Amino acid sequence: MLTADEKLWDTAKDSVGKDDIVFEDIHLKNGSENACALYCAGKDLYNGSRHLAIDDMADGGLIKNKVFSLIYNAILLKRNGLATVNWVEICVCGEEEN
Repeated sequence: MLTADEKLWDTAKDSVGKDDIVFEDIHLKNGSENACALYCAGKDLYNGSRHLAIDDMADGGLIKNKVFSLIYNAILLKRNGLATVNWVEICVCGEEEN
């Protein structure tokens, strides 16, 4: 999710290693609401913390649909692993045929 926003990624990339992400070294400066939501969701999924509340996720004025979709897909990946990707590919292919 850190790569979904260009400015967020520019800020975060030096804190992302091969095997870890040091969120404490990522300092958001003048980031957008989208960047903040992506950062908080990424941190929550990675660390098991709870910075982004379900109420925040439900607020369409706070979290835009595209960002919501990114977070939702990341949750699916965390929960189900790569099986999620295979399922999405099957569903997308089926939809394209109709």
